[in-house]
Amino acid sequence: DRDVTGVQTCALPIYAADPDLDSFTELVREDKPESVDRLLRHPVYQRLTGLVAAIDTTAYLAPYGTLHLAPLHLVPQDDGVFAPRPKTFVVPSASLLRAGRSRSLPERRSVVVGGDPFGDLPYARGEASGIAARLGGVARHGGDVTFDWLAGAVDGTARLVHLACHATFDDARAERSALLLAGPDGAEDRVTLPRLATLDWSGALVVLSSCSSGKHRVRTGDELTGITSTLLAAGATALITSFRPVPDLATALVMLWFYERFAQAGDWALESMSEALTTAQRRVADASARDVLAWVRDRAVTDTLAYGLLAAAHRAAGETDQFVSCTQRLKQCLAGEAVADDLRAHTMPVAGADYAARPFRAATNWAPFSITTGG
Repeated sequence: DRDVTGVQTCALPIYAADPDLDSFTELVREDKPESVDRLLRHPVYQRLTGLVAAIDTTAYLAPYGTLHLAPLHLVPQDDGVFAPRPKTFVVPSASLLRAGRSRSLPERRSVVVGGDPFGDLPYARGEASGIAARLGGVARHGGDVTFDWLAGAVDGTARLVHLACHATFDDARAERSALLLAGPDGAEDRVTLPRLATLDWSGALVVLSSCSSGKHRVRTGDELTGITSTLLAAGATALITSFRPVPDLATALVMLWFYERFAQAGDWALESMSEALTTAQRRVADASARDVLAWVRDRAVTDTLAYGLLAAAHRAAGETDQFVSCTQRLKQCLAGEAVADDLRAHTMPVAGADYAARPFRAATNWAPFSITTGG
């Protein structure tokens, strides 16, 4: 049904006595990367996303209860494979959607990029460097990614905030959910929701390249508590977050390909953001080992990220010698050792190997990220 506000409601194709409902609920709540592919095959999930696939316009999804944990932005294709649906946005509630649509925003200028606060996310460091270079900003790394830095940068003028770091979700006390940034003397600083809420996120597009950054605690009355709802309430226009743990290497590739496309759009509209994310996710899922080799060969990325991607590509192709060689160079990069200047030689396919294989095909590599907005 559709009312005069343009909000459409649908009768869910499930019922309380549905024999598949319990297993669906358990799977949605399961916090394991490998559960994503199993969730996409679940009959209840397929019935739900069939509704979304049938929408013929921009979709703002306001799930209820446990459905906030389901990746409803993924829809079935003609061949039965699931893919992200363009122009599909999640909203914490329909009331927030209406409020968000009425908000006018001043012009934004600055780009804020930070990654790898503790030195344990080496691909996130390459991700942040590549994004800053593409957008004309400066990336912060390691001990420079602090709350004081973030508070100074998120001052109401930020056009984009991209953070590639760890995040935690506390299901028992959701207000303790946090982004993990660098503290004094290299200590961990848990930047919890109350501290994040003190910053002026007005008008910012926020990308949290972090595990489970999009999870919420659903309270009585469908009230949500989580990083996403906190930043939207503090003025953010939209967020890209993840509802599951995500692998560091594949996430870096999704993000770099997202910004490649987003920068080409030439504007900062939500529709462009959605198109860029869905294009990047499909590209990562469909990329062959040969595609990955070619992209590394033609792009300037950090050696650590380059050898990580090359190792994954050669491994998927079944080329053991090149995989071992790239892995050895990757270890040297991680140890801060000098690496032989032969990277380009590792970007060439080897005869007899299967470079049509897709190293990041599994949904856990690309599916967890979605866009949440107030409209």
